[in-house]
Amino acid sequence: MDSITLTLIATSLYLGLSCLLKTLAPWHLAGVVRGLLPVGPRLGATLAALVIGWEAALAVSLVVVPALAVTPAIGTFAVFVVLLGHGWWRGATDCGCHGPGVAMHPLVSLVLDLGLLVCLLLIRAQVPAWPLAWGLASLVVFLLVVVFCWLQADALARGRGPWLDLSAARPGQLLPSGLVDDTAGSGRTQLVALLAPDCPLCQAWLKVLATVHRREDLPTVLALQAQSQTSEDQPDSPVPMRAISRWRFGRLALTTPSALVVVDGRVTERWLRTMPESFVNQLR
Repeated sequence: MDSITLTLIATSLYLGLSCLLKTLAPWHLAGVVRGLLPVGPRLGATLAALVIGWEAALAVSLVVVPALAVTPAIGTFAVFVVLLGHGWWRGATDCGCHGPGVAMHPLVSLVLDLGLLVCLLLIRAQVPAWPLAWGLASLVVFLLVVVFCWLQADALARGRGPWLDLSAARPGQLLPSGLVDDTAGSGRTQLVALLAPDCPLCQAWLKVLATVHRREDLPTVLALQAQSQTSEDQPDSPVPMRAISRWRFGRLALTTPSALVVVDGRVTERWLRTMPESFVNQLR
């Protein structure tokens, strides 16, 4: 295998894997987009879907029509390098470009993207011209991925669950024992909150959850955070709090804050960013 083919395949696999991780949770990238641009949830979801679709199309094009794809790929990696450099300069600890389940420091992603950028620049003039008609495969992949990711992220932006729910905490699912309060009695309702420390709304939820925790007539409360955000249980938290792996947290939390109503270890309800009015009324 020559160096040109090796570079094209390696770049395609890297983009394809990154795209797959984003496709599993496109709402995560939508949150990253909203952190970079002053856009609302629905526009953020649309932009995230376009970015993921673009990566998917590039991953396919680098293999089927490399002569057409190398220049756009160079431009794409150049933009990634600038964004990652900006994130590193600001002191970010996670690039946010590989979905909620994979934490990668911006400097690591910067080195990888810069390396691939240099390799593409070196082979640019030597890439063979293959039949451009094969590029239709890239267009089809782009459209399919964009539509799928937009449906997923936009549904969540509207306050509903995703169109295709792949979460490990969807209603009806049985949660592992480590994710529920094992001391709660049989038949007792539990409230498992999924929070992030850098989320202002999560801090507001904590105050409400502290009130719930003190009330005997309301569900028991357990808060979960990702280990990348907190390395151990927090004794100063107003509610019991546990740290779980980032991957597991990403599989549970479609967004933060959110909460799972659990009975006998099984999810019966899921709240996304808002608490039901009927529940809030019980606190008054």
